[in-house]
This record gives sequence, structure tokens and C-alpha cells, in this order.
Amino acid sequence: TLQVPLYFILWYVLNVLYNITNKWALQDIQNLSMAASLPITIGCLQFAIGSVYACTLWMLGSRPVPHKDEVRMIANRETSHIAIHHTLGQLCTVLTLAANSISFAHVIKAMEPFFSAIASRFFLGQRMDIRVYLALVPVVGGVMMACAGSNEFSWVSFGFGMGSNAFFAMRAVSSKTDEKGHPLNTTTMSPSNLFAAVTCMSFIFSVPIGIILEGHILIDLFKFIANGDISNATTNDATIHFTKTIMYVLSSGLFHYLNNEVMYLVLSNVHPITLAVGNTMKRVFIIVAGVLVFSTPVTTSTAIGSTVGIGGVFVYSLMK
Repeated sequence: TLQVPLYFILWYVLNVLYNITNKWALQDIQNLSMAASLPITIGCLQFAIGSVYACTLWMLGSRPVPHKDEVRMIANRETSHIAIHHTLGQLCTVLTLAANSISFAHVIKAMEPFFSAIASRFFLGQRMDIRVYLALVPVVGGVMMACAGSNEFSWVSFGFGMGSNAFFAMRAVSSKTDEKGHPLNTTTMSPSNLFAAVTCMSFIFSVPIGIILEGHILIDLFKFIANGDISNATTNDATIHFTKTIMYVLSSGLFHYLNNEVMYLVLSNVHPITLAVGNTMKRVFIIVAGVLVFSTPVTTSTAIGSTVGIGGVFVYSLMK
């Protein structure tokens, strides 16, 4: 049917918007604080915005409110695993984007099918034809070539990108396991409601991480603002700059929630590895948008490596 392709298109558009506004927010906050871009704090705020959005829909009656028994089921160990993987995967993603360009971050994250294949084999017990696994070789090789030829290679960005791949692969597998082994597919516990619950749990999980790792930076930033050192420009310019930064953070949080909610709709209709493949194709649009919006230089080696990696994903899809 046309429903699944439309979900994919909407997912791609929201992802591009999220990545661009997220990068703008990171850059603006770094310019504002003159020290750090506060990626974990931004991740926490994005979870908070998503939680407020979800709770607003419940309060307005736009979406069925989960029953008491379903709320208890949401808090079970399996669903908590989804939230933990989602929290860590998202925070790693923001850290990757903070450490490097959008295009570089998503070249690294194009290896998610590799992690999904491993997770599906060991946690879902799904063994595929050897040709399917061999099709992942050009994906891995292409990403490695793109990274090796990049003038902006960063081990920090690379490490967090790989961590994000692993956590999101486990999130997809955990979600699929939860759907099969847990009675969540009810009238009120739709994929959208499940993601809303996961987002609220992720916000709770992320706050302590943010306080521990960036709390001292936030205190210094608040002192910086209170002392009137927010900008060397005029007060009016500083206010405009601060307002613009807040809008970037708010919009990135909304786009983050919506694109992940659509992702859950996709996941409920496809296999986790199909989701990972679609996720990789989505990165083509994100990489191109990042290059165009931020004028990111791309070397020949990086372009060839990225093309080989994406081509490997197509072969992988056909083999599967």
C-alpha cells in the first residue's frame, strides 16, 4: 500500500528539519557560552518538549489515554529497555552532531544496518542467507573509506556515532520483542502512544545524565548571562540572538519527537533491518541537506566512500 512509503517520506522530511535545527541550536549555544554546545542538555530538552507534546495530546483528548493496566505494562522491564536504548542512542546522536558536521555524523551512522543485523541474529534468533551478510561488506567498507578520506575526521564523533548505531539497533529489536511478547497492541496502546511513553521515560532517564555531565557548565552559563556578558553586541542584538537560539532548541525538540513517532509507525509495519536500511537511505537526504545548508566541504574519497556505502545498502535490500 501507499501508507508505508508515505510514512517513509514524512520521516525523511522531519529528520532533515530536525538535524538542521539541532545543528543550529548547538552552534548558537556554543557561541553564546563561548565554551560548550551543551549537547546532553539539548537532548534532555528535546525529550522534555516531546513529553509535553505527548501529554498535551492526551489532555486534549486528541489521543486515547492509556489505561491504568497499560501504564503498569509500560513501566515493565522490556519497555524500560526500549527507553534506555532510545535515551542513550539519542544523546550519542546529539554528541556526534556537536563534535562534527551533519554530513560526517550521518556517514558514520550509515552503518546502523550492520549493527541491526548482528542484534537481530543474537537477540531475535533470525539467521539470514550468507549473501545478505556479505552485502553489508560494501556498506562497512564505504563508510570506512569516507571516514579515512575526510578532512574533518573526529574520533569523538566517530565513537559516539557508533554508539548511537548500537543503541538504536537494540531499540528496534527491543521494540519488536516487546510487540510480540507483550500485550501492548491495544486500542489505546498504539505505536504512537508507546513512543510517547518511551519519550517521557527517556526524559526522566536523561535528566540525571545531564546534571552530572553538564550541570557545572550550565551554572557557569547562567552566571555568564546574569552578569550581562551574553554578548559583546548591543542588548537588543543579544536578545534577538538568544530568542533565535531558544526557537532552534524548541523546534528541534518538536521535530525530534515527530520524526521518531513516525519512525515507530514505520517500525510497526516493517522488520527492524528494513527500518535500518530505510534509515540509511534517509541519511542521503540528510547528508545532502547538511552539505548545502552549512557549505560543508566534501573530498573525492568521502564522496566515493559514501556512494559505495549507500550502494551496498541497495544490494543488501535486494539480497534480503
